[in-house]
Amino acid sequence: NAIAKISDSLNLSFADYVKVAGIKEFGYKSLASIEPITTVTGVAGYETTWTPQATASASLPITYFEIPSDKTATVEVFLNKKEDLDIYQQMLSSFKLTQ
Repeated sequence: NAIAKISDSLNLSFADYVKVAGIKEFGYKSLASIEPITTVTGVAGYETTWTPQATASASLPITYFEIPSDKTATVEVFLNKKEDLDIYQQMLSSFKLTQ
């Protein structure tokens, strides 16, 4: 999904935005982990997990990709079920942006 950046964060670099996106967009408490990734097609992004407000365990991953032609939005890929982690990782490795 292409998600519009929160308006008060438009001036942040992509790398800095990713570090606060889960807090600003979804109300998470804090960033639990962040790992840079590069797909086989050369698209760079960040795989993140977040600490929810109510629990101490980290969220399932959200991976962010920058849209080179649109600095006001990001592509965000969510893992919805832990048992689909292998499929999620395979999908991310082959992700490609087309314009």
